[in-house]
Amino acid sequence: MKRWEKIESKINQKIESSLSSCSKVIKGATPEKIVELKQQAGQKIIVSKNKLVEAPASLSQKINHLKSTTIDQVQSLREDLNKNLQKGKEGKWSKFGIAASLIAAFEWALIPVYKKLTLYFSTISPGALASGIVLVTVSTITGIGVYNNSTKIAQEAGIVDREPASIERPLELRPKYYKRSERELLVANVIVPSYIEGKSSLRKLQIDFTIISSNRYIREYLFDNTYLLEDMLNSKVEPIIPGFPLSDEGKLILKEKIKAELNQLLLKMKIKGSVEQIYISSILAA
Repeated sequence: MKRWEKIESKINQKIESSLSSCSKVIKGATPEKIVELKQQAGQKIIVSKNKLVEAPASLSQKINHLKSTTIDQVQSLREDLNKNLQKGKEGKWSKFGIAASLIAAFEWALIPVYKKLTLYFSTISPGALASGIVLVTVSTITGIGVYNNSTKIAQEAGIVDREPASIERPLELRPKYYKRSERELLVANVIVPSYIEGKSSLRKLQIDFTIISSNRYIREYLFDNTYLLEDMLNSKVEPIIPGFPLSDEGKLILKEKIKAELNQLLLKMKIKGSVEQIYISSILAA
């Protein structure tokens, strides 16, 4: 056993000597600036630690000092106010009774301000004081004048009677001629029943007329069903003298008759819209 202990002791000595040698080598290879920085950092850590330890005590001392100072000032103000109130009750304000306390309190609060203002104005020269008074007076008068003029101008501008910038008019969504060409239908070579009285050279009445409908559907419908127009003229229009439509009155009556019968036809067929105008293009009586 003693032999093994001796061996272990020698091994430990070798290890310690090796570590010591390594430490010396590392210290020798380390720059001096790094060593100094390490030492300074250690000192700063110690100082900061001491400050943190001492901070609560210092803060507590400051708070206690501020508290005691504030209490002393409040106590001093309270004593001064009580003395002033007592003097107000017994002195020149005693005749006001209960109000004497309030008057004395205001006097106690305002007298220091009054003294400071008096001291300040006493240091100003008479010329500067007069100039200041004149400047304040002129500024006040000018401001009042500007305000009055502005108010007057605003009132006058508000009651001015002027024409509106724009006139409200009803907006026409579509003109009367909107897609008129697509609502027109020319009906040509239509034979109108005629009444022949006696022997006459006029035995036939042939007309061409244009239909203006309110929508394009009516035009397409009548274009595809032209026979309805012929049936309507043959069944609804009474025989007339061939020479009658040649006059202005006859043309007007014939147009109104065709228009009325076409609207009745549309109503019977349950078609929305109407015939707006009938224009006779030509009338041929033979």
